[in-house]
Amino acid sequence: IRIRPSIIKNFNTVRSFTTISKQPKTTSKLIVSGISLTLAYSCYNQFHNSPIQNDMLQGTMQLEPAADLKPNPKGDTYENGLFLSSQQELEDEIESYRKDRLSRRLGFIYKISFAFHDYVWEPLVTIGRFVELTIIFLPIVITLPISWFGKKKNNTRSGSIFWYKVLRFSLETAGASFIKLGQWAASRTDIFPQELCDELGNLHSNAKKHSIRYTKRILSQSFGGLPFDEIFEEFNEEPVGVGAIAQVYLATLSKKLIENIDEFQPVKKKKRSFLGLPSFASNDSPSPNQKVAIKVIHPNVATKIKRDLKIMNFFASAIDIIPTMEWLSLPDEVQNFDTLMNLQLDLRIEGLNLNKFQENYKDDLFVNFPTPYLKFSNRSI
Repeated sequence: IRIRPSIIKNFNTVRSFTTISKQPKTTSKLIVSGISLTLAYSCYNQFHNSPIQNDMLQGTMQLEPAADLKPNPKGDTYENGLFLSSQQELEDEIESYRKDRLSRRLGFIYKISFAFHDYVWEPLVTIGRFVELTIIFLPIVITLPISWFGKKKNNTRSGSIFWYKVLRFSLETAGASFIKLGQWAASRTDIFPQELCDELGNLHSNAKKHSIRYTKRILSQSFGGLPFDEIFEEFNEEPVGVGAIAQVYLATLSKKLIENIDEFQPVKKKKRSFLGLPSFASNDSPSPNQKVAIKVIHPNVATKIKRDLKIMNFFASAIDIIPTMEWLSLPDEVQNFDTLMNLQLDLRIEGLNLNKFQENYKDDLFVNFPTPYLKFSNRSI
């Protein structure tokens, strides 16, 4: 049978067209899936802190003089007493916020919003954070067998050294809670191998610095909405240090702010001594043109840490149920770590600790500590 070349050409054209026409369907599915995953992750990153949570914490951005934070007598140490008082104060502010909203004319709308936030939003976002952490820590599980191979050096295999580096990278990627956890583990040579502790000792925060726009907004809010340019004579917009929880700037406060700082104190916070002077330490204001370091907590870091601690506590409790594992007391360890993290989320405690050190070493000429300016401080700065 003789087949014309034109028929073969037409057949090849149809076959090619069929093959090409199928490709866009597969490609479009992949593109749609990729876009969906990207949007979902973007939404998770953008909205992991709900508007209700932001609104509730708004009050803590006002100036709250550290000198007004008194240690709770129930605390077994000065610092722990400050922590208990700080947590109680925060709980009272949130409770007051909710009661105020619920007592309004349209309080039922707030009631629905609070229920949605507590029983839908928070659980969903916490689950999303769990999925994110699972992806981050999956390489640790996958690469674990590598630690059994390689040449030994100082009784440690080269595979183990590689695995320790993978662990450190995962902890850095996971964020503030896990960076601090790794730094704690680095100090426990009684529990972990020396080589692992050495590797975790190199932990540093690779968190991105938050925007200067956020810093300016939080500082302006802290001083009653005063324009940023009126707060400082000079301000270096490039942070000199970025940590897991906060970042630090160098600046010079304006003479106007220093002279009128009492005007920015909340009315309920203004306390006077019997001489009519403010009840603050004499070193509570810098001199004009003096350089100061300004520490600003990262946005939403408290909420992120809270969710991470929930996840840690869940797994600690689950492991504690396993027979013979209760001796580790993991729930208690998570509780101690919870306290350690939350201590760093109220910068007034850091300022009061520095004041306490200065008081204890005031007669020692060879020991000195930075001077905190407590009138200019709140939980976030």
